[in-house]
Amino acid sequence: MFTVERRMEDDPVRSDSVSPLTPVVVEDTLDDMSEDTLKEAPDDLRPSSGPVPVDSGNGAEGPAAVAVCSQTNGRSNNEDSYFVQTLPIGGDAPAVLLALSDGMGGHDFGEHASRETLRKLALLLFEQFAILPRLNGEGSVPTSEEIGRAMVSMMPLVSAHVQRIAEMNGWNRSGATLVAAVVVGDTAAVINVGDSPAYHVRPDGGMVVHLTEDHSLAGMLLKANLITAEMARVHEGRCQLEHYIGGPNLPNEMPVRTLTLVPGDYLVLCSDGVSNSFPEEAVLGNLLTSAGGAVADAATELVVHARRSGEHDNQTVIVYRHGLRPGTPLMTVIPDMGPVNPHPSDFPDNVPSPPLAEVRA
Repeated sequence: MFTVERRMEDDPVRSDSVSPLTPVVVEDTLDDMSEDTLKEAPDDLRPSSGPVPVDSGNGAEGPAAVAVCSQTNGRSNNEDSYFVQTLPIGGDAPAVLLALSDGMGGHDFGEHASRETLRKLALLLFEQFAILPRLNGEGSVPTSEEIGRAMVSMMPLVSAHVQRIAEMNGWNRSGATLVAAVVVGDTAAVINVGDSPAYHVRPDGGMVVHLTEDHSLAGMLLKANLITAEMARVHEGRCQLEHYIGGPNLPNEMPVRTLTLVPGDYLVLCSDGVSNSFPEEAVLGNLLTSAGGAVADAATELVVHARRSGEHDNQTVIVYRHGLRPGTPLMTVIPDMGPVNPHPSDFPDNVPSPPLAEVRA
C-alpha cells in the first residue's frame, strides 16, 4: 500500500528529502540565439542518431532509464511538448533534464508556446551549466540546490520569451504550463508553473510524493483551505490557470524543491490529460508497481489508464527510474497510439497552427 505526501505550505514533504531554495540572478544573454544553437553542442547533449537501448526493467539493479509517451488522443493536434536530454556539467556523469510543457487550451498557438517554453529553458540551462563553467577551465559540478536556484531565476526569462514570441507573431493570447526536473547524481531539483504535476515514487517504501503546486484557480483555493480536495476535482476553476508561462504574472514564491533519489525511485512528470485520471496519488504508485520496473510499460499504462477513464485531451508523460549506476539513462519514446477517445474539442478554436518555421522568434 502506498502512502501519499503532498507538498503544501502547511504539510511539507519530509525535510530530509525536500528543501526550499533561495533565488539567484541569471542574466538573459540568449535572446539572439537561433534554434540551430544546440546543433553545435557537445555530443553528450545531442540526441543519439543510433539505436536506442531497450530498458530491461531491472529496476533498482539496472541503470537509469526514462520513457516518454506523448499522445494527441481525441484532439485535432497535440499542444504538449517534452524535452529529455543530458547536460554535460562535468563530474562522473551528466545531469539529466526532464521537462514537459502543455500549451493552454483556448489560447492561440498552444503547441508553439509549449515548444518555445522548453526551447528557452534548455538554452538557459545549457549556457549556465555547460558553457559558463567551462570558460577558461573554471567552475565545478553544480549541486541540485544551485540548479534549483538558477531555474527560479530563469522562469521570468522563459515567460518573457513566450510573451515576446506571441507579440511578434500577432497571437491574441498564448501560454503554457511548465514542469521540469534536473537529476544530478542521486539528487534532483524540480520546478513548475501551471498545473502540470511531478511526482516522486518510491515503490520499496510505498511512498508517493506530489512535488509540485497546482496553479489553477481550484488549486489555489485548495491551498488556501477554502475548498476541499474533493471539491477541487470538480470545481469549475480547475481548468483556469492563475499562473502560467507567458502570462501576466508568475508565483511570488516559485515552487522549487530538491530531493534525494535512491535506485529504483521514479520521477513522473505529466500533463493533466494523464494526471486527471488518478485523483488519488496512490493509484499512480500502484500503476507503476504493476509495470514491474520497465519504464516504457509504466508510461504506456499511465496513458491507457487515463483513456479508460474517458480522457480525450492530449496526453504526455515522462517516467524516469533512477538507477544503480550513474551515466546516460536508457531512453524509450512510445509512438502515437491514435485517438482512442475521439471527442469534439472543448475549445472550438483549438485547431492546428501554422508550421513553426513560419513563427518569428
